[in-house]
Amino acid sequence: MSDLTAKNLTVARSGKTLLHPTDLSLSKGELVVLLGPNGSGKTTLLRSLVQPSVKNGCVQLGDRKVSDFSATERARHIAYLPQTRPLAWPNRVRDIVALGRLPHGGKTGKLSETDSVIIEKAIADCSISHLADRTVDTLSGGELARMHCARVFATQADFIIADEPVAALDPLHQYKVMQLFQTYAKAGGGVLVVLHDIQLAARFADRLLWMKDGCLIANGPPSETLTQELLKNVFQVNAKIDQGQIDILGPAIE
Repeated sequence: MSDLTAKNLTVARSGKTLLHPTDLSLSKGELVVLLGPNGSGKTTLLRSLVQPSVKNGCVQLGDRKVSDFSATERARHIAYLPQTRPLAWPNRVRDIVALGRLPHGGKTGKLSETDSVIIEKAIADCSISHLADRTVDTLSGGELARMHCARVFATQADFIIADEPVAALDPLHQYKVMQLFQTYAKAGGGVLVVLHDIQLAARFADRLLWMKDGCLIANGPPSETLTQELLKNVFQVNAKIDQGQIDILGPAIE
């Protein structure tokens, strides 16, 4: 499979346009970070990439429309980590991570040796080996976030799309999880994540996508797009940028 591409992707509900016509392309081997204020359309864009509608443009993986994939086939190629991750039952952590192998035919209690190795590696990579036999209702918010990251890494999908995957994590684990996404990309996967930490985005992103009011307004490497002007335009803050260090000085409007 080659690039994941979107053309003329548009979303409107109740007469309001949530995502204006958007074109973008994600390649294997790159970590892309999507930036934008609350309500700018980031989650809408991610959902549309994962579950596209024939009514809102075209999303393709290589030369195939993603809307033509079965749910299982789509999950093998595109792993999605939503912002909200409800859990209906107090299952074991290891069993939740094992769900990442379902698109490949792996079932809890009937895992192949390969599936088991992949699951245990994802658990170890996300620093939750000591939690593997705990039930999810005993975990902190940060521990749950790392568990869900392990689940998407266990899919070994061509592309990972993650909505605020480090929001509940402390600074150390934010850094470690972003390192894992970076490693995943360097190993040949494609990664698109939403972040609100601009410094973290600048540190790890190969490319930044900037959204405002449902529009993708900038697309490029941090060295080109991480500017005082864009920070003021998108986030309405004044900032000082010096050799990659971002200092938010305050609101740009009163």
